Amino acid sequence: MTLRVLPPNISIPLLEVSVHLGLPPTATYPGLNLWNCGLVADGADITKPENVVMRHTFTGTTDEAWFYAVSVSVEAKGVAAIQLMLECVQAIDQGNNSKVVECLRAFSEVLLDLGRILQRMHERCDPPVFYHRIRPFLAGSRGMEKAGLPRGVFYAEGDGRGSWRQYSGGSNAQSTLIQFLDIALGVKHLATGDRPGSKSSKTQTYLDEMRKYMPESHRRFLEHFSTIANVQQYATTCPASSDVHRAFDAAVDAMTAFRDIHIKIVARYIVRPSRAVSCELTSEHKNIATASSGASATRGELKGTGGTNLMAFLKQTRDETRRAKDAVPVC
Repeated sequence: MTLRVLPPNISIPLLEVSVHLGLPPTATYPGLNLWNCGLVADGADITKPENVVMRHTFTGTTDEAWFYAVSVSVEAKGVAAIQLMLECVQAIDQGNNSKVVECLRAFSEVLLDLGRILQRMHERCDPPVFYHRIRPFLAGSRGMEKAGLPRGVFYAEGDGRGSWRQYSGGSNAQSTLIQFLDIALGVKHLATGDRPGSKSSKTQTYLDEMRKYMPESHRRFLEHFSTIANVQQYATTCPASSDVHRAFDAAVDAMTAFRDIHIKIVARYIVRPSRAVSCELTSEHKNIATASSGASATRGELKGTGGTNLMAFLKQTRDETRRAKDAVPVC
């Protein structure tokens, strides 16, 4: 049975904590990953998932802990990418092309490392366990009409008080690192039918919405970095044969490859399991895990926990990443 009412003994402290943290009162990427981890021993390499200990899980399974641990290791490895691109921006301002090339090449290597870490997901996380046991806790309450939540969840506050609330589920789009990588490479996200050069799009609006699920300091950082990021603009004004332009193109290729890996994992952990059960489900048996399965899944409309049409969204962001190399020079 789908829970429609959150009792006061849970909702009241949850609402108070969420106000203090500046985050929605629901499971978020920071809460599930960034603030929920430790190490097997002091000094252990956090970029290796086997060294990461998850303090809390919904299911108590090794699969769920590993799912989060892989994300934590990706985030930890990605710290180097942030530092490199900040140095790259500074090198551009100084006209130091050799440093720009050095930073871009090292940035590409970090992106390749992120992909290698992500590819380790299969080692300890079984797709059926993820889809049927773990994913329901990540699904959120927005867009869950088929799961019996047309208005979301009622957060009861006692004495008849409370409110219906709808929140997106945990999503990689809530990762500050992933959004940073896009900004660093000048990736522009457009929804189907949007005109190139438009100031906003449905896809970008969704990504901006996901920033509300990030820590406030992370949101401010992304906003600031967006005002100084100049790598794509600088690289695409250089001749195509230059070391700077080639290094930038290689970085875009590495980011595209990273997104390809993500698409393959989503296909294995969500798309295939959803199709395997689609023929067995009736409307009476749908729950948060299977609400986006069935006919909608076979039409390519499978929903992600963030609320997007999952595969279409991921493939689009991958293609938009690739097009970052095709920017028209500004001078």
